[in-house]
Amino acid sequence: MQPLLAHAGAVELIDLRATHLNEPDATDRFCREKVLLPAEELDPPPLVEGADLIAAGAKPGPAFKELLARARAAQLDGEANTKSEAMRLLGFAPSE
Repeated sequence: MQPLLAHAGAVELIDLRATHLNEPDATDRFCREKVLLPAEELDPPPLVEGADLIAAGAKPGPAFKELLARARAAQLDGEANTKSEAMRLLGFAPSE
């Protein structure tokens, strides 16, 4: 959910959802609390960049966008907290 909440239009999306539901629910409250987080916590710098993929042996190409998006989503959703964790989720062994 955090990838959506880090988006510039997140508050408008939350408002639209709330209007559709007619009353706030637990998800609405969760989202409103999350968007109040400091920017560096809500939208921290990416753990993985293209250079990391190249260093791991990946060849630049169309798949990079998908790999970077998967790493970013895992980071924002709390599934990866370090570069090594994110790279492992993408199927790359940690560098020694």
